[in-house]
Amino acid sequence: MKRTKQWMGIMILMLMVAAPLLAAQKKPDFSGRWELDAAKSQLRPTKWNSLAMVIEHREPKLSINMILKYPQGPDYTYQIPLTTNGGEAAVDMGKNTRSYRAAWAGANLALKWNEEGERKETWTLSQDGRTLTIVGSAKLVDGKSETWKYVMIKK
Repeated sequence: MKRTKQWMGIMILMLMVAAPLLAAQKKPDFSGRWELDAAKSQLRPTKWNSLAMVIEHREPKLSINMILKYPQGPDYTYQIPLTTNGGEAAVDMGKNTRSYRAAWAGANLALKWNEEGERKETWTLSQDGRTLTIVGSAKLVDGKSETWKYVMIKK
């Protein structure tokens, strides 16, 4: 009887230690169509007035189709083929090539890329999986800096 209680105590202790570790390892799935909620967002200086993303996420692969809408002219789309293990992805933007990287920071995804300087974002998915919050900053080559916060709603 005494051994049974000891084993039960050990098992409970192991579960208490392991449960948070297992929960921390669960990575969110960013798959879906996301549209900018401009009223809740803080946009960086830009010429586009609307942003949407179509994401296919099969860990560790993350494919992002960006859709930018401009008040004058056609929509502009491009695709970013990433992996979440920090590997580099080169994206041809016509005039230049951008280098992207993505890696997990706990349950958040950290992205870095070069665009007129160094840019980085942290992606956080809400508990219900319906809101993606993207907080970003940039150190530009002209010495200026930018910050932004995009609140994206799953459609």
